[in-house]
Amino acid sequence: MHFNLAGGEWWKGSRIPVDSIAATARQTQPDVISLSELCYDQFTALRDALKPLDAGGWQIKGWGFVTEANSTKYTRCLGLRGTSEPCYAAGTCHLAIGSAILTRRDAWAGTTWDLPSFVRGDGALYKLYCLHTWLPVENSPLRLQHSQACTTHLDPTGGVVETSRMDNGWTSFCLPKTTGWAGEDIRHCQASVIRARIEENLMVPDENGRYAPLVLAGDMNNRLDEPAFTSYPEIQQRAAQVQTWRNYFGFSDYQLPGTTPLSFHFREAGAAENLPTFCHVLGVPTNALPPTTVACDPDRAPVKIDAVLFQTEYWNSPAETVTVQYRTPGSASSGLLSDHRRVDATLSWNPLP
Repeated sequence: MHFNLAGGEWWKGSRIPVDSIAATARQTQPDVISLSELCYDQFTALRDALKPLDAGGWQIKGWGFVTEANSTKYTRCLGLRGTSEPCYAAGTCHLAIGSAILTRRDAWAGTTWDLPSFVRGDGALYKLYCLHTWLPVENSPLRLQHSQACTTHLDPTGGVVETSRMDNGWTSFCLPKTTGWAGEDIRHCQASVIRARIEENLMVPDENGRYAPLVLAGDMNNRLDEPAFTSYPEIQQRAAQVQTWRNYFGFSDYQLPGTTPLSFHFREAGAAENLPTFCHVLGVPTNALPPTTVACDPDRAPVKIDAVLFQTEYWNSPAETVTVQYRTPGSASSGLLSDHRRVDATLSWNPLP
């Protein structure tokens, strides 16, 4: 389950979204919960609400939180504390906002990577956060598979990469705007960095040559079949001119000729094999150069900007449910909980060795 609950922007750090998400989680009993835009105090309250074992034998045993904006610049998370708290005057309240993962089974080795970011007045940065956990294998209740769960949050407004706007370097990896080049959208570059981290840092074989399968969920702040993510041909052409080593183009399988083949491939949960999400079109080679413009589906509905991505080497995804979340689960009269839809993805294992 992935959900952006707008914990600071909408709820100013209050407990209302915590109680609603906790109730929903108890109903759906997911193996992994990924959350965006929640205040640290909301995270700890949710974690504590889900730790006790319920009557159905479900509980949360693993968790991790990554800060994406800090207390000195992001003051929307006062709801569970308030300005009368001594910690507020002392500057020690947990006012951070960020992303989190909660897992049904133990979790360990949480790791955070920075993503390319623009300079922002609220101090927001964008991250990739991953941890290790165990996921159950169907038809084998005693077997658990060592796996990895990741969450991310991409830039909400996007815009082309310009050297003067960047909070951190990355212009040697991203393709900045020049006189003769329109520039790479920062969300595409962020996704490319995520793909690089997955391929080079996370998917590392153990001493037996086995990998820990990885699932990624997050707020992409754009449909994955929108131009920010689908201008691969133009970006590929530019990279072929100035970055002949670049091997990653968003979440797609586009590669420059002669570069190392990708070891793993991703698909959006619930999508068909030739999904419009990544603009795959039958008969169009992914390594076409000069690039071929591919057609994306403009009418996918409902519009959503959050996604669950899985590795096709390990899983298939028979279903995904996109749900408008209300303050009281299942009650439309209770009012919206967030400006985002909740994404519930079902993944089924491919045959494992």
